[in-house]
Amino acid sequence: MIATLVFATVLLVVTTGIIQFTRSYYRGATVAKTQDTARTIMDTVAQSIQYGNPLPTVVDVAGTPQFFCAGGYQFIFTKGVQYKLEPLQPSNVGLFLVSAPSECETPNPLPADNRRQLLNNNMRLLELDQNHAGNGLYSVAVTVAYGDNDLLCDSSTPETCEQAAATLSDVNLAAAGSKVRCKQQAGSEFCAVSTLSTTVKKRIQ
Repeated sequence: MIATLVFATVLLVVTTGIIQFTRSYYRGATVAKTQDTARTIMDTVAQSIQYGNPLPTVVDVAGTPQFFCAGGYQFIFTKGVQYKLEPLQPSNVGLFLVSAPSECETPNPLPADNRRQLLNNNMRLLELDQNHAGNGLYSVAVTVAYGDNDLLCDSSTPETCEQAAATLSDVNLAAAGSKVRCKQQAGSEFCAVSTLSTTVKKRIQ
């Protein structure tokens, strides 16, 4: 009986350690994947502004995906909405770029071919801002989040980050932008938020 009790205790300790290791692994993998995606988006936008014409123009049409053109590409995205793999529809655009037409026109209908998706499954774009600071300088800010709505909160409103807080909608998360954080609760290993910003010097006028 004593041997059984000792064995059960050791097994419990080992099992607990394995569970904690697994949680840490998935948390680290999720954070790394989210950071890599945000960095890829930042680099793609920065290079398009650096070496492309015409100057980027943001267009925000109510009820349709937002977009801007730079460096011969059109970036089309829906803020706050968690991207799921196909089918393609206005509410499930994620963030993809296509070769821009001669004029930066509203993407309606959405391009079905020759597009490149910049988000991974279950990620969402919360912020993609580029502003002309003058003298050929542009500021670019990107925020990407991984995880379901119930794992995310608005840090500017602390009560939304409590475990028992109501789940924020896609619209609320889009409005919070770079202020979105992960709730510290069970399942948080499947949540990550990455925010990056940079200043870009335009090389081609």
